[in-house]
Amino acid sequence: MSGMVSKSQIPTYRRTSLPSDLQLALIQFKNQLREGTQLTVFWNGKPDTEGRRHPGPSPLPRLADGCVYYEYDVGRGHFHRGNRRIVAEVVAKSGDVREVYFTDDHYTKGSFVRLT
Repeated sequence: MSGMVSKSQIPTYRRTSLPSDLQLALIQFKNQLREGTQLTVFWNGKPDTEGRRHPGPSPLPRLADGCVYYEYDVGRGHFHRGNRRIVAEVVAKSGDVREVYFTDDHYTKGSFVRLT
């Protein structure tokens, strides 16, 4: 077994059930994706005490061919970044969003939910 999480293992939440700050962040993130500006590639690793990241097991499913994960911070915290993140699986060529995930505890396997 590869240690990768499958989509079927990730709980699903309705976007409308999210608190208003997360709904607003999701709109802002989608605007950035649409414009192709200020995009941060999601890096599956865990920061150390100095803010450097080291590879670790991925908390998200393996990407489909031709796709990339982009992440969006919700709030600010440790290392000037929040633990709350929205991550989108995006088709690189077309910019189409395939899946959207959210976590309150970034980099922790099992903390992500799929948003529908």
